[in-house]
Amino acid sequence: MKQKSRTCIILILLIAFSAIKADAQTNTPEVQQIVAEGKKLYKLEMSAWAGTDVFLQLGDKENAGGYFSYGEGEKTKCIFYSKGDMPKVIGSILFDSTYKSSSEDARVKLLKLYPSIHA
Repeated sequence: MKQKSRTCIILILLIAFSAIKADAQTNTPEVQQIVAEGKKLYKLEMSAWAGTDVFLQLGDKENAGGYFSYGEGEKTKCIFYSKGDMPKVIGSILFDSTYKSSSEDARVKLLKLYPSIHA
């Protein structure tokens, strides 16, 4: 019985030391840079997802040509633009880190289309 206990303790210690060593190896500047870039991409994707939900509820879906998202300090902004050869901004939604997808929680700014866009 003592032999099994020792074996278990040694196995647990080996696993613990392996995990500590693996963590030390993954905390390199290259890995930190990749993780930071992944977090930025995540924020942009969340902004696009939540922004699309809000825009589909409140915006001009018929004339929407596309959208893009970008970081603005600690916040992210999702911009919607119109169809056509000369697209115009038709919606802008600014999100904080919660990405709430209701108009009360996101600062929503929807713009009127100019008549020339419909031509």
